[in-house]
Amino acid sequence: DWSVTGVQTCALPIFRSVFLTPTMNLFHELRLFKPDRLFAGETFVLANQEQQEKEGWATAVNQRASLMGIDYALLVHQRERYELPSAELPFLQIFIKALSPLLESLAKADCPYRQLKLALELFGRNDGPENEVLYSFTALEGLLTNDSTSELAYRLALRVASLLGTDDISRKRLFKEMKGFYDLRSKIVHGSELKPKHESSLDQVPNLREHLRRVLLRYMALLVNGIQPKQIEELLDEMVFDESARKK
Repeated sequence: DWSVTGVQTCALPIFRSVFLTPTMNLFHELRLFKPDRLFAGETFVLANQEQQEKEGWATAVNQRASLMGIDYALLVHQRERYELPSAELPFLQIFIKALSPLLESLAKADCPYRQLKLALELFGRNDGPENEVLYSFTALEGLLTNDSTSELAYRLALRVASLLGTDDISRKRLFKEMKGFYDLRSKIVHGSELKPKHESSLDQVPNLREHLRRVLLRYMALLVNGIQPKQIEELLDEMVFDESARKK
C-alpha cells in the first residue's frame, strides 16, 4: 500500500515519473511474471494545500497504482490470490531487468508501441468475466492484427495458436478454443442470449486471460529482440507455414 504526502500540483510530472509510472510498471511485471491474479488498490494523493485544509486526503481516480477500474462490490468476492515465494525472487529480478526498458518507453509521449500500452492496461483490469472477454480480444486485435476486419476471428485464432502452440495438437486445441472465445465475445457485444456452450466458455475465461498473458510476453520478447510492430504480423503469417521461423 503505497502513499505519497505533500504532492503539489506543479510537482505532478515528477510524481508521475518517480512514483506512479514505476509503480504501474511493477504491477505490469508482477502480472506478466506468473498467471496468478493481482489487484491494485487505490492511491491516495494530496493535490494541493487548499485541498488538504478542506478535505484532507482524497482518492485520485487517475493516479491509481493501476489504471484499472475498481468495483468494490465485486472486489469483496474475489477468491484469487497472488503468491510470490522467496525462491522465485531471483527469477523475478531477471524478468524485471529484461522488461523494464521496454515498459519505461511506454510512458514517453512519442512511444511507438501504443498497441502494447493499451493491451497491458486492458490486461490489468478486473470488471467481471464478460468485460474481461471484451478487453482480452481488444488487446489481442491490437497486438496481432492490422486495421482490417476481414476474417478477424479466423486470423486471431490462427495467430494465437501459431504463437503459443508447441506442437500440432496444441495448436489445433488453441485454434478451436480461441474461435469459441471469439464466438462468446460476439454474443456479449450484441447482447445475445448465451447458450450453454457460451456459458461454458465464460467459465473458462481464466484460460483466455492466460493466453493473453503469454501473447504479451512473446510480443514483448519480439520487440526486445529488435522486431518492429509492423514486422510482427508478417512474422506471424510466416510462422504458419515455416516451422524454422516458428522455432526461431
